[in-house]
Amino acid sequence: MLLTCRLIVIALMCCTLAGCSKSESLQRAEVSGTVTWKDQPIEDGEIVFTPDESTKAPPGSGVIKDGKYQLVGRSALVNGTYSVQIRAFGKELSKELSPGGLDRPQSVGISNKEQILPEKFNTKSTIEKVTINGTAPVTKNFDLKE
Repeated sequence: MLLTCRLIVIALMCCTLAGCSKSESLQRAEVSGTVTWKDQPIEDGEIVFTPDESTKAPPGSGVIKDGKYQLVGRSALVNGTYSVQIRAFGKELSKELSPGGLDRPQSVGISNKEQILPEKFNTKSTIEKVTINGTAPVTKNFDLKE
């Protein structure tokens, strides 16, 4: 009898914990698309979706490779409105040309590559905002021009 009661309590605790998981309750939508700069696919870059103040969600980001990006699984976006920043990387910078002349070892995963896009696409982004509503996959392409 005591063993049965313990098993019931453990089962109830597991059910309660599974039902209270905050990340499980967030509805997410996979977001993917293409990114071009001057009509050419961005070969190496990153895309960042930052939630607006009214959106209670974590930011999302992904790698751009050969002009394509995809945010899936835990990287998928929660419903809301996001501003977008895009960075595209060019050639590797020498130590003398890197910001502040810092020696950035590759072993820590910090890229020392040239940023080839104007600020209006990243640090001072003027890219159209993206709104996610529901869980259906979203395709959002970005054709960046001067």
